[in-house]
Amino acid sequence: MKKKMGFILASEEYFGSRTALGSLVRCPVNPWLQMIPGMFIYEAYKRSRERRLFAQHFMHPRRIAMKLAEHRVTGGDPDELADEAHERIRKWLSSAGAYDDTVFEAASAVVDSLRIHYEKLLRVQGASYADLVIAVYETRERYEAYLHELARLEDALDRAVLAKFEYDETLREELFLKQKVKEDLRVKDTNSIF
Repeated sequence: MKKKMGFILASEEYFGSRTALGSLVRCPVNPWLQMIPGMFIYEAYKRSRERRLFAQHFMHPRRIAMKLAEHRVTGGDPDELADEAHERIRKWLSSAGAYDDTVFEAASAVVDSLRIHYEKLLRVQGASYADLVIAVYETRERYEAYLHELARLEDALDRAVLAKFEYDETLREELFLKQKVKEDLRVKDTNSIF
């Protein structure tokens, strides 16, 4: 079980890192800044930091969902960890300055969808993330249906965050770009699995 959890979370971390990297690469560095001594190092550090921060926020709900899925698969009471999970979601959103009831509900829906997905993956046998996905979903269409549902929930979360920050244009562009990158990466990953 721990091994499966490890490669599921590793796959998610890799996806999060690629999403951050994809959105950063699409926002190129001003070439004139490269001529200023030290700016290349500063920009590389800044991008690395942004990638790490995005991956950290991307993984937080996934770690909560994995803990809930593991608890349920090992026979734990489904309601036992619910309060703890809600508290962890509240802390995560509060630390990002994004907590309100609408954002909390949207984040909880994402965590619940991930939990169900992880439970399914943990209940089957496989030597890799791709093997687990094939064992659970069997067809490309069924896996794509799950990914579309997850994307819909993530979009609802993004819209709730935008509303919380009064539709900040910079944030809207950043969220849209990351959403597009995630969509492209999910297509590529699905193609490599099926």
